[in-house]
Amino acid sequence: MTATFVQFCMQYSSLALLYYDYVLTFPAEVKHIWSRRITFSTFLYICCRYALLANLLYLFEISNVINHCDGWYTVIEYLSIAGRAAVLAIFTARTWATCGKNKIILFGLGALAVLCIAIDFWHVSGAVCSGSTPSDIQLANKLLSILVCAFECIGTALNVYRCLKAMRVQRRRGGRFDDSIMYFMLREGLIYFCGVFVFTFTAVVLNFEEPSGFMSRLLNALTLPISGLLSARLILNLREWSDRTSVHVSHRAGPSANPRQFSSTMPSFHAATVGRLTSSDEFGGDPLDDVRHDLDINEEER
Repeated sequence: MTATFVQFCMQYSSLALLYYDYVLTFPAEVKHIWSRRITFSTFLYICCRYALLANLLYLFEISNVINHCDGWYTVIEYLSIAGRAAVLAIFTARTWATCGKNKIILFGLGALAVLCIAIDFWHVSGAVCSGSTPSDIQLANKLLSILVCAFECIGTALNVYRCLKAMRVQRRRGGRFDDSIMYFMLREGLIYFCGVFVFTFTAVVLNFEEPSGFMSRLLNALTLPISGLLSARLILNLREWSDRTSVHVSHRAGPSANPRQFSSTMPSFHAATVGRLTSSDEFGGDPLDDVRHDLDINEEER
């Protein structure tokens, strides 16, 4: 089995995964993305989902279907920058929301994301589709791998901490887990964060364990596509839950009711999302604050 054969297998598998997921989520995309007004999260979703056209172009390029190798490679790299920038922006915005819109989190993660994007542009400036890669571009690639991994590690750790703290508060104050905890974790984006981080970390380890070998590039065809896929699903997940929550509240309370007043009628943990997802916030809210607010309402009604 040659390296070229494995390379093509990885490219075909990444395309199969992307388009299979696209078919699965297309009805939800029409309902929750294209049927709404265009917002910042809509733009990020488009970049996550459609910048991955770069994978198809790269397959054409290595198959010699298209000419002007270096020109197309540059286009592919800039599409990849758009996809990676969207993933970093979604991670930053969701972590900021999860941490109670803490400005330190926003500026800290935002600065790290901007640095990653700047290094990505540096990397693209000297990337070539064939031949040896200049030493400064190799350095840029290593720095990008380390910084993206660090960024995702910090974001994942913060989200895990806030979600676990929300669960402890719910349990300590006598709350019930009427629905699956895994569903709560899915809604809060924890599974998406962990999935992206584990895959990126594995790719970085391979890059540094065998920097000049084929294994170092084994997961490159899948790393960014999976990150974009999961980030796009996170946007869909938040919007779908927002719609379901709004419908539930309107049925329970009537058109003139305040959603916060009726959060106790919903299942535990799910009620905590009513106020935040019916607000103008596109990336959800802090699960800890919302769970505390929900429990305070339940205590007042007793």
